[in-house]
Amino acid sequence: SGINRGFLGSGLRSVAENIPVRPRRAEKAAPIAIMPSPPKAPKHLTTESRKLFDAIVAQWQLGVDGIALLTNALESRDAYEVCRKQVAKDGPTFKAENGMIRVHPGAKLAIDYLSAFRQSMRQLGLQPEE
Repeated sequence: SGINRGFLGSGLRSVAENIPVRPRRAEKAAPIAIMPSPPKAPKHLTTESRKLFDAIVAQWQLGVDGIALLTNALESRDAYEVCRKQVAKDGPTFKAENGMIRVHPGAKLAIDYLSAFRQSMRQLGLQPEE
């Protein structure tokens, strides 16, 4: 049969010993594109997010991809704040047409935006304040 009885019968061999390994090729690391001067914060961000953008860019050397990721993170943060304010105004729940109590749609969106913000910041190696 096609079963490797030596592997199954021996509890001493590790799984890693039985996985075929192909030698790695020497790979050149792609050069990181570094911005010649710190970019200005995008104008569509809120004032608070622009200040945060400027503070991070001043303290960290980010490449073009890092700037894009930071911008995306701060856009998510701004969207989170909009949703949070709307939920604070309307309340976390509402009564649907059929009389059932439902979660405010903005509350669900706020969770998604906050998660996207935190994930982007982790990818940059920065941990947002709790």
